[in-house]
Amino acid sequence: VQGKGMTAVNDAALLLGAFRVAAHRPASLGELVSYLDQSVCWDLMEPGETGRYGETFITATILDIPDHGGRVQMVACGHPSPIVQRNGRPTTMDALHPAPPMGLGELAHPQYHVDSFPFEAGDLLLLCTDGVTEARDSTGTFYPLAERITGWTENDPDAFLDRLRGDLLHHVGGHLNDDAAMIVIERTATPRA
Repeated sequence: VQGKGMTAVNDAALLLGAFRVAAHRPASLGELVSYLDQSVCWDLMEPGETGRYGETFITATILDIPDHGGRVQMVACGHPSPIVQRNGRPTTMDALHPAPPMGLGELAHPQYHVDSFPFEAGDLLLLCTDGVTEARDSTGTFYPLAERITGWTENDPDAFLDRLRGDLLHHVGGHLNDDAAMIVIERTATPRA
């Protein structure tokens, strides 16, 4: 969510609530994202103004990860791209046709294109916010995420995240200046109980 404080918390809660309602409806991934965008557009308008949108928006990457292998489906709405880590090699999963951030859909009337990518047994899928990718060191250099994780062979998500967190904090000198979230999902050969 663009911004900070209670307004950002409200916008995030609005989107999560809309997702919880929509997740129980049969719809394609593109239809889901369209519903989410419409659900948040009305609330992101400038206070007291009807039909005028301010500079508030929500970036998101919406994924459908199948339980038993197959390709991950993705609609990217202005959010940092996911990374698949396979045998120490990161591959950034950029969208071929990215959509605008949520809350701006009414301005662009996007057709939500669904991209897909492989996520195989032994792979790790890294999702993060721009607080990670835009973290800067003392010289102003952004954190080079894909470059830094190249060669990392941790297969355990917790170990991978611990190493990533430590490396990121080292890059910025011990303290982040923005909110940062990271999630690592492991594709196992057999589903765990």
